[in-house]
Amino acid sequence: GKWLGRALRDGVAAAAESAPFSYDDKGKMAYVGKHAAVVEAKLGPPRSKVQDHFWWRSLHGAAPASSDETTRAAAELTGASGFAFWRGTYFSKLMSPTNRVAVGVDWFRAEYFGRDVTVHQAQMKRRETTRE
Repeated sequence: GKWLGRALRDGVAAAAESAPFSYDDKGKMAYVGKHAAVVEAKLGPPRSKVQDHFWWRSLHGAAPASSDETTRAAAELTGASGFAFWRGTYFSKLMSPTNRVAVGVDWFRAEYFGRDVTVHQAQMKRRETTRE
């Protein structure tokens, strides 16, 4: 986002001179329904391999590994704990207090009163009959 915005703002020539885009994978999350989710969260800074350490390279004469080969520890959560993590992360990423209140109220209303899909179905039927 930031890289592309600066490239568009500064023009193509400035973008060619800037550092290339690099993707930092923070993990994956998927809500699978019925208060369950699957989460794979990357934890902490990237871990280096043994071959990246100075003493290993000096003993074996190996070149350091590229930064693409470093890995991070990952936490995997499923079920209710994954759902709690998913909801907490989703809620924490909302930017404005207005959105946080609206989403919180919607979650509360859906949890305690359910989603009334019959209202939406009735509106769709009314639209179909008025078109004919």
